[in-house]
Amino acid sequence: MRFSIMSFPRTGPGAGMRLLGMVGTLVLLAGACGEATTPSTGEPAVGPASVPTTLVAPAAVTTTMVEAAPPTEASAITAPPFTTTVAPTATTGSGGVGFPEWAATFLVFERTDFALADSGLMRVDPDGGDLGELAAETNAFYETPVWSPAGSRVAVSKWGPATGDLGPMPGQDIWLMDPNGDNLTNLTNSPESSEYDPQWSPDGSKIAFWLSPQQSNSNGSLDIRTISVDGTDQVPLTMTPDRNERAPVWSPDGSQLAFASGPLEGGPPGSDRIEVIDADGTERTVLADLSATDLQWSPDGSRLAFCQMMGWVESEYGEADQVPTYDIWVIDGDGNNLINLTKTPELNECGPRWAPHGSRIAYSSQGDIWSMDSSGNNKTNLTGTDYPNESGHEWSPDGSRIAYSRDDDPRRPSSDWGQTAIWVMNANGSDQAKLTSGDFWDHNLAWQPLRSAPK
Repeated sequence: MRFSIMSFPRTGPGAGMRLLGMVGTLVLLAGACGEATTPSTGEPAVGPASVPTTLVAPAAVTTTMVEAAPPTEASAITAPPFTTTVAPTATTGSGGVGFPEWAATFLVFERTDFALADSGLMRVDPDGGDLGELAAETNAFYETPVWSPAGSRVAVSKWGPATGDLGPMPGQDIWLMDPNGDNLTNLTNSPESSEYDPQWSPDGSKIAFWLSPQQSNSNGSLDIRTISVDGTDQVPLTMTPDRNERAPVWSPDGSQLAFASGPLEGGPPGSDRIEVIDADGTERTVLADLSATDLQWSPDGSRLAFCQMMGWVESEYGEADQVPTYDIWVIDGDGNNLINLTKTPELNECGPRWAPHGSRIAYSSQGDIWSMDSSGNNKTNLTGTDYPNESGHEWSPDGSRIAYSRDDDPRRPSSDWGQTAIWVMNANGSDQAKLTSGDFWDHNLAWQPLRSAPK
């Protein structure tokens, strides 16, 4: 079974909002089928998570790792055991200079089987070993997995499971699990709303997300919130009645969050904004009056990279509708020095990802993965293949490699959700290797953070 639906990278143009369309797709399908800081050395145990009935103010942001262990909760999903072996990785290539640390052990990623209406989380060694399932349910959807800074837990946005009828849809919540899939725990547990895009604070104590309430309970605006990792202290940071605020990203020091903001129901030019807000919600600043997606802080916290839509062009695959084009821009954290790095308004270039050392940015352009200096110079096509869709690229924590998702059928239009595989290559584009079969839609990957070498 094949669905021709527009596909977007994890946090690129339309990320998050595409979930609403996917939710409807999965429910219809169900009916048709009949159905990075230094890791802490200790993590204190806590009791079962509880969501407060009232929202309370957050404690002061700390600078130490406070990544609490997950509450004990029986999981209905049984994951297979995994063998964890930490091994050194080469630091050759353009991205690996000056990183003597030991490599992350696993990648996590989403896997969707449209034929069975199944979606779940998988993990694989970056050399292709230990492929296994963390969590999966029929008529459910797992979105945007992210590792905790210590690499000891995974947060994910989970929708469903849904029934086969077209009754009320379940909300989407933020869940936590162990690296092997154990202790799957609902962190937000809010049937009156849906929560998307979990983002760990650098110290591991909180998770930021954006929330979409039910229309019957509010005016439907999107808000940004944080919650402690034990399920307490859910704090609304924005809640502007006439604006949608979404896609928060933490500054590397944990003191601020940047986010995109737009009017609730359209608006004149200049209504969209890039904003930053202090982690405690006290100070909020507009950096630029423009429409932005895929905000990404530089590793030193001095700049933000993002995508800005530049226009519309005819699809290269002959589809009737026009498709948007994007350029990649940067702006200082204080709102100065707004610079267009790619300057190709006729092309679709998005998905900026800073290398860990900050000197290079990986991005997608016309179905290939490229990299460039942080100044916009020395652009290099890393993949250079005939495949229509190579995207979802993420640097390894040591900067030596890039993992990404590739469509295995060079004849398939990029707007067709078909089969994609997880691939990995060196930071200079060499040694491209396929990690998964390509029989499913494998996408939205995340690297486990670096860990210390064993004694």
